[in-house]
Amino acid sequence: MLRNRSIDFLLIHVGRKEGLKKSLSLAPLGLLGLADFLNKQNVCTRVLNIPFMRLENKKFDLFQVIDKYNIPLVGITLHWYPQLYECLTLAQKIKNRHPQTRIVLGGFTATYFSQEIMKDFCGIDFIVRGDPEIPMVELVKCIRQNDSDLSRVPNLTWRKKGTIVVNPQSYAATAKVLDQISFFNMENLINDQGKFLRNPHVDTKKN
Repeated sequence: MLRNRSIDFLLIHVGRKEGLKKSLSLAPLGLLGLADFLNKQNVCTRVLNIPFMRLENKKFDLFQVIDKYNIPLVGITLHWYPQLYECLTLAQKIKNRHPQTRIVLGGFTATYFSQEIMKDFCGIDFIVRGDPEIPMVELVKCIRQNDSDLSRVPNLTWRKKGTIVVNPQSYAATAKVLDQISFFNMENLINDQGKFLRNPHVDTKKN
């Protein structure tokens, strides 16, 4: 649980629009792994699964979380293609309400369509292609230092004065990095979302 401190980076799993048969409630385990890795690098990171939060509260408001913890960087996992509309719509809503908040996408679909997304959706500030561990550490360092030159961040697609820049995809997670990561650290979930993963009898299709 998070107590009385700000969040540097909020990782969001969106799922799909209510009413569709496949709601994609379960987030990729990579989100918990990335949060665990970044917290060990002094980047306070939390994971929020919107479908799980709405099981608890149908009126759940993401913006209350962003406002409460003054979050400067939001990550949205665009892993599966069916999430595309929901992810991009949410990103634009966040940017409209909090223009100063940076938004980064990651995941298979975001990686594959990175240049198309950056071209057509101005609400997206960055896309991390492929494995995200070291790229996210370097990106956070640049943001903290107000460094606008992001050319040192591996795997990053970004904009420089309106021009899309595609940094080399030079980072891939090694066994040494993966051995440091816990993919089951429920402490990095906002509220007790972990109960939905621990309880096999919870119907996650009701989101």
